[in-house]
Amino acid sequence: MRSFTLRLAVILPLCFLGLLRPATADPSCGRDGVPINGIARPAGMDTYMYFGPDYSSDTPSPMIIVFHGTVDISNLLFQIYSETIENSTDRIWRNAIVIGPMAQEHGLWYEGARQYAPEVDALLEFMHRHYNIDRDRVYAAGWSAGAVFLGNYSYLRQTVFAGAVFHEGGGLFGVSGAQVSDRCKLPVFFQVGANDFMMPQIERHRSFLAARGHAVVFHAEAGREHGMATWPSSGITPFEWMRNHTLCGSLQPGRCEAQPVTEQSLHAQYRYLLSIMGPHLEGHIKSYGTGFAEVVRVLTVAPELEELTLLNLPDDVMQYIPKMENLTELSIEAQAMGEQGLSASKQFKGQGLRFLAGSKIRRLNLSNLTEMDSDRLLHLKQMPELKELWLSDIQLNEGSIDHLGQLSGLRRLVISGSGLDEGQLNRLKSLLSETEVFLR
Repeated sequence: MRSFTLRLAVILPLCFLGLLRPATADPSCGRDGVPINGIARPAGMDTYMYFGPDYSSDTPSPMIIVFHGTVDISNLLFQIYSETIENSTDRIWRNAIVIGPMAQEHGLWYEGARQYAPEVDALLEFMHRHYNIDRDRVYAAGWSAGAVFLGNYSYLRQTVFAGAVFHEGGGLFGVSGAQVSDRCKLPVFFQVGANDFMMPQIERHRSFLAARGHAVVFHAEAGREHGMATWPSSGITPFEWMRNHTLCGSLQPGRCEAQPVTEQSLHAQYRYLLSIMGPHLEGHIKSYGTGFAEVVRVLTVAPELEELTLLNLPDDVMQYIPKMENLTELSIEAQAMGEQGLSASKQFKGQGLRFLAGSKIRRLNLSNLTEMDSDRLLHLKQMPELKELWLSDIQLNEGSIDHLGQLSGLRRLVISGSGLDEGQLNRLKSLLSETEVFLR
């Protein structure tokens, strides 16, 4: 039997020790009061912003978005890129813009308690709307944990970026290769240390892209460990490399349409997941952003999968559950998120239960779903195979008791933290006379 846990990990908020203070006013202040050399909040995301020494709104500017490493709130990579431009004599880069968004509060991109892809999308949209950006020269770079995030994000945004640079990190997790047109081959540049502990997943990332025809530059610094090979000591630099690449080989935006996901491509991605997780797919995948639904979709072709746990994931992932032919046990759980955790709009609210109609799920566990409307329990009536239901920390009312009372095929119901009084419990037991009902 194969079990699997898909997790959006929760990290305690990290105090920024006052570093996220508003940027001071600058004589060259951008539209809508966005300062252009300091920290601002375009699209509501704390972001370092740098504009080249020859920046002019009259000339389309190349733009580089830089994703920092783990709790690297000073954003070392942003400083390297902006200082290189400051000292550059290349007219293209002297007009460039560098932005460095910060993973909110905890400083971790790859296992954050927020879904960052939509926020980064909004940030890029803001920049295009308010500044004269050269759409053929938008690049992305990430260091360490930022490179891990960039692996998925850049691959799913190949019509946005002209190239992606991975500094001492990388990886692809839960991404279907068929999502992206074969016409758009995102060029990538890997800058790593040969002794980097992340080398196995970086190598898998490189091999995956190279096999699909992407132009890959791989520069490994001999004898260097993680954190010691951020910038090339010799050879071509990321700036020289980026200068030679424009969006989709100068194709216009929108020319690279996504292709439909096929059964064959899902099997290929499932094999890729196996290569990451090992032969038994045991343990956890820490996912973020658009990766949620994609990992679950890949698992629809996992023939041995009988148990699945979804932690802190939104409703839309549920659409793939009925396609898991051998899945009989499903847990949908949330962890305490805190004030800076996953926003309420992105939490599981119960609408996704409608996708379970006709599924083969025999045991269902719903736990700590504080945003779920208990009336959604009515959808469980459409699950003919459901025999065991566990409800933990879900507030029930008279209406939800009526919904539960219609689950005539249920053999065991275990409830905890529901707020039911003794009278309500007795009424529920009378409605489910053939069911073992336990209040814990």
